[in-house]
Amino acid sequence: MLSDEQKRFWMHAPVGGIAAWLTYEHEAIGVTAMLSFLFYEAIQDWRKKDRSHKDVIGAVTFYFIVGAVLIILDKVV
Repeated sequence: MLSDEQKRFWMHAPVGGIAAWLTYEHEAIGVTAMLSFLFYEAIQDWRKKDRSHKDVIGAVTFYFIVGAVLIILDKVV
């Protein structure tokens, strides 16, 4: 079984992946999407105190992983 922290990590990983792909395709849209997500999570944590840093870690991790893969594939292919 996955812990609550692991579930939240994997649940928010697609957000980072999609934002990375959007950044790769059109920088302004992708960066705006990621910053909007971070702003939303900051406000949610401020109001609810639900330790939303767990959500941010999943999104940011996959933002960098997918971004790196896209850059590498662009250079190779």
